[in-house]
Amino acid sequence: MTAAPGADRWLYATPFEAATVRPAEIGAALGLPVLGTSLSGRGALLAVLHRVLTTESAVWFPAYYCPEVVDTVRAVFPNRFRAYRDDPRAPAPELPLSEAGRADVVLVQNLFGLRQQPDYGAARCVVVEDHTHDPTSGWAKRTEADYAFAAVWKTYPIPDGGLVWSRRHDEDFALRPNRPALLEAVGARLSAMLLKQAYLSGSPEVGPDAYQRYEEPMKRAFLDLPHGAMTQISAGLLRGYPTDEWRAVRQRNHRFLADSFRQAGFDVLRPLAADAAPIGVAVDFHDPAVADLVNRSMPAARIHVAKLWPQAEIDGSPAVFSEEHLVFYTDHRYGERDLLKVVEAVRAVAEPCSRHGAA
Repeated sequence: MTAAPGADRWLYATPFEAATVRPAEIGAALGLPVLGTSLSGRGALLAVLHRVLTTESAVWFPAYYCPEVVDTVRAVFPNRFRAYRDDPRAPAPELPLSEAGRADVVLVQNLFGLRQQPDYGAARCVVVEDHTHDPTSGWAKRTEADYAFAAVWKTYPIPDGGLVWSRRHDEDFALRPNRPALLEAVGARLSAMLLKQAYLSGSPEVGPDAYQRYEEPMKRAFLDLPHGAMTQISAGLLRGYPTDEWRAVRQRNHRFLADSFRQAGFDVLRPLAADAAPIGVAVDFHDPAVADLVNRSMPAARIHVAKLWPQAEIDGSPAVFSEEHLVFYTDHRYGERDLLKVVEAVRAVAEPCSRHGAA
């Protein structure tokens, strides 16, 4: 009888060896049929496009979508690119399913986590969904799109991570190793997370902005493609986090903050899905000058406002959404007292503008 490979290789109390990232285990933890991982959502999308695009394919992007991702995809693939109307204030995007050819890819996003699952009917094209803003929604779990992906590091406290899943396909995505520079960037982001935790825990040796010196090097490194698999540390954290509990907190926080803003006289975008747990409340200031003043005033109150993408103009439609709206986060880190402080800080800046005109 031959011993199994490695049977005589046993060590105790040595440094940890690398663990294997198993997409199926992550999928089981999140309730998603995960086929592969990536260091980022951008890497996950590129992996999908490498699999489905042909020389005949056109790629259809929402008009309101992350421009950096669009630029990345354009730089990697020589295909034709088209934009379709997707006004964040509209109940649903105007999907180009009747125009898209059989080899085309239509990218659909659950923007801010506010949207409900579309009816694709008998779509001939390949449909790929972006669930970054709510990766474990009912829509994300039930989706019948060809593929779905998400940058899960934007939703959970992990230094990196993108996922690809599908209920229509079951072939795994190959796990590509990351280059040392990208792993160093993940380490920098983890250092930033730990420094921020130390500051919030009351450490006298860490200032409120100590973590920020790691941000720019990390952002530059993550622009270097291609990205490999999610790191073991992020995969392990993700498997162990109470993601369902955190999503329920986000859902409650969104309802509370949205109600508080409305009671203070502000208009907000409303979720369309009954089970929606948006990443934040999108407040409509109806005036770019007021929105800009609020945005510039929030850092003094130690409030970080989500940076919105600039809106592309399509078919002559005015590109004003990102100039008139701000999004305020509602994740599990915050309680009602925190959210009320946000409303009061916004009202203190915006109300004088509405009475006397923006500065």
